[in-house]
Amino acid sequence: MKKLFFEDEEAGDGPQLHALIIGVDHYPHLGLAGATERGLPLLSNLSSPSVSARALAHWLVGHKKWLHRMKLGSVNLVAAPVPANGAAAASTRGSLSKISVAFDDWFGRCNQNVDNVALFYFCGHGLQKDVLLLLPEDFGALKHNPWTQMIDFHATYRGMANCAARTQYFIVDACREWSEDFVLDLNVRGVALGRSDLRKQGARLAPALYGAAPGLAALSLKTRAVSRLTSAVIDCLGGKAAVRHNDRWRVNIERLGQAAKDIVELGNRSLTSDLHQSVDPTIGEFSDQKRTLLILPDDMHPRTLVEFDCEPNELAQHAKFYHRGIFPKARRRTRAPCLGPWSVEMPAGTYEFGATINRPGFPNRDVAPEQFHPPIHPAIVPV
Repeated sequence: MKKLFFEDEEAGDGPQLHALIIGVDHYPHLGLAGATERGLPLLSNLSSPSVSARALAHWLVGHKKWLHRMKLGSVNLVAAPVPANGAAAASTRGSLSKISVAFDDWFGRCNQNVDNVALFYFCGHGLQKDVLLLLPEDFGALKHNPWTQMIDFHATYRGMANCAARTQYFIVDACREWSEDFVLDLNVRGVALGRSDLRKQGARLAPALYGAAPGLAALSLKTRAVSRLTSAVIDCLGGKAAVRHNDRWRVNIERLGQAAKDIVELGNRSLTSDLHQSVDPTIGEFSDQKRTLLILPDDMHPRTLVEFDCEPNELAQHAKFYHRGIFPKARRRTRAPCLGPWSVEMPAGTYEFGATINRPGFPNRDVAPEQFHPPIHPAIVPV
């Protein structure tokens, strides 16, 4: 087993987070010649997965002190080095065999304590049939039986119920488009990365976050840049998914997916419809437990986009909104620069707010103090 990206050899026997982070850029058998010869989908090499995988790995290691009642036990990164000066991406890092070995090691680490957190991340090509299939680097290597080099994500997810770690989180930053070659081939089957023994199934908190809804693509807007979903996930871990509880800002497992979806959908607003990305957060297997993953430093207030509006909203064009912080405390009201709906990024916290209606017969409206949560909070003034 190669040396891990990060390993705390002094973590002890207490709860730990173990992350398996996979980024596959290089697909040597899916170019025009290889795909045509094998009757496979024509898929190009990618530039985002290794960059995205490394960004997430570095974030976890750099913020390991934020983890709540656990240590960062290990980060196993299966990704090519990020090429410099526009060079081609290195290969041979994301083969099925290497991913399988890394998964086996990761499973063993997660399996050592029921209070461990298992984090699985994959960024690369994916295809959808009745299940989601993740493509390692050597997909298509066997000319007459290419399907043996695919990962059946749903079977792998199901098998993780055999793991002792009762908190698990799965991020799949990949397309889920249907391919005619897949639909017409009855023998399309991926391989599971683990066993699924019914005698060892246990209750778990195991949400999954997909970069695309079934049948759709997970779009990348820039080359050699962190993907939109992964960037949103990192923002969420850094506070965009936080809630205030017991006087601390906490990032809970069950809020990550919806917060990441909200961030990506906010980005969609500035894009043409053909570039919109439909992130798909799912509850997965959901036990009755909740799990705080991170606690932000005491002096840190996450920021949120607050969208002030009226109900009914046709009066918003006549309204001038305002807010005053209770926590964080502010002496004076902050007013919108002009009439109309107002969107402003501000520290998350508890605020009183309201609106002055610039029409006869409509008095000023004040709203009871409300907690503004990230990443986006609608502040509605009833008129």
